[in-house]
Amino acid sequence: MERYCNVALAAVLSVAVASCADAQRTAHPPTVADSAGIRIVTNTWPTLAAATVGETPLVDIGGGSSATEQVTYVVAAARLADGRLTIAEQSVPSIRIFDAGGRFVRAIGRAGAGPGEFSSITRLDLLRGDLLAVYDGMRTTLTVFDTTGRLVRSDRLVAGQGGLRLEGILSDGAMVLSRAYNTMFGRTSRLERDPIAYVAVRPPAAAIDTIAQVAGTEVYMYAGVNFSSRREVPFGRRSGIAVGRERIHIGTGDAWQIESRAPDGRLLALYRVRHAPVAVTASEVARYKREYLERMKGTRVQAVGGGGGPDIRSAMLAQDQRMLEAVPYPGTRAPYDSLMAGPNDELWVRSAHPFEGEPSTWIVLARDGAALGTVTLPGGMRLLQVGSDFLVGLTKDGDDVEHVGIYPLGRTGALSPR
Repeated sequence: MERYCNVALAAVLSVAVASCADAQRTAHPPTVADSAGIRIVTNTWPTLAAATVGETPLVDIGGGSSATEQVTYVVAAARLADGRLTIAEQSVPSIRIFDAGGRFVRAIGRAGAGPGEFSSITRLDLLRGDLLAVYDGMRTTLTVFDTTGRLVRSDRLVAGQGGLRLEGILSDGAMVLSRAYNTMFGRTSRLERDPIAYVAVRPPAAAIDTIAQVAGTEVYMYAGVNFSSRREVPFGRRSGIAVGRERIHIGTGDAWQIESRAPDGRLLALYRVRHAPVAVTASEVARYKREYLERMKGTRVQAVGGGGGPDIRSAMLAQDQRMLEAVPYPGTRAPYDSLMAGPNDELWVRSAHPFEGEPSTWIVLARDGAALGTVTLPGGMRLLQVGSDFLVGLTKDGDDVEHVGIYPLGRTGALSPR
């Protein structure tokens, strides 16, 4: 049996709401229901801005004349409490720290297989006390440093079949990870949506506990002549997770619905936003194909055993073109494609964004599920971190050079995250 209540809300928006009482200050009242102990929060589509992003970064790292001022293949970046900026790059086996003015301070870690060394950095998280938690996805090892570079601890996981990808770390230190999708190829083309398992590890214990299993991202397996590929379905449903301090948010993209779970995986609430599905047009499909092939033309081709050249490139482009014609494009876009945890267990949800050069729209939910408004990011910006009055974003300049910037975030509500 469900019981409903309407929450009367005032006219100002806040990006963080700590309780139902705080939620009463937002502009559009959600409907709150209780079903078998699970809260169901249903919002209308927000029409007001929750915050605005400053055009000029407070700090900009990248494109400098020296090696310490350049960044490439950025994996993650996070601003520390004192304003310093930490950056992790796929191409560099260390974490770099810059002061509040953007000047290089030090690098932490190095290439190798020992304590404090990395094969491939795939994630960077901040722990209490500005400790840096660095995950080596190839070695499934979490290494924790302080900002002076002192090694605090190193935890090696036994990944097992499928490997483990770190998705975030809860306030109690528990690691939330996902198992890799099936990467096997087949002899027939088909649409796949393998389940994805989310697990938790609580160091120093080595036990791996499954906390949820949901439908994964839609993938199209294309089996051509001497050519196979596995790619996410353009405009298709994507499965995502955002790990906050005390909550785990999971979305599968089947509808505009997010599961809010406790650290042990118990389902606590469902957050919903009413929206009208957006049709995928023929012109959008044509644009996707065109831009995809343009990217492939600029990709360096290396044949097995060495070599390459125009004949191989032309053959691969022809296979790519046949694959693009075979993909089962959906009739409507997925409702969203990315989740990110903000301060105080805020949840930022990006509306489906198939073309990177266009501005992106994020819906901001308070920790109780109330939709507080939208935030628009400039075209080409990848969101790396959300703070109370700033965000960290990755952009590229006209020369395709990467930049990590700290941008002011002007919250439009009277409240701020606690």
